[in-house]
Amino acid sequence: QPRTIGAKLKQMLRALQMERRLSKREILDLYLNYAPFGGTVQGVEAASFAYLGKSARSLSLAEAALLVALPQAPSRLRPDRHPEAARKARDKVL
Repeated sequence: QPRTIGAKLKQMLRALQMERRLSKREILDLYLNYAPFGGTVQGVEAASFAYLGKSARSLSLAEAALLVALPQAPSRLRPDRHPEAARKARDKVL
């Protein structure tokens, strides 16, 4: 999505609409299930299996921190393609 004032206003409007209709928990669940993690990987559980080979429930603190950072720039932070950038992003979260 382009970074224009119009696009940001639309994004804000959508966020307000969501907050009126959904609980904070429902919004968080939606984000965790649909956040982009690079390539065709979507959602925390899928990212956990794709990049770390295990369920999100089994992650260490460092592994969870990596998945927190990844959606910010999935193509630049994918641990399978850019391990050093992924490590730095993880460390920043920690």
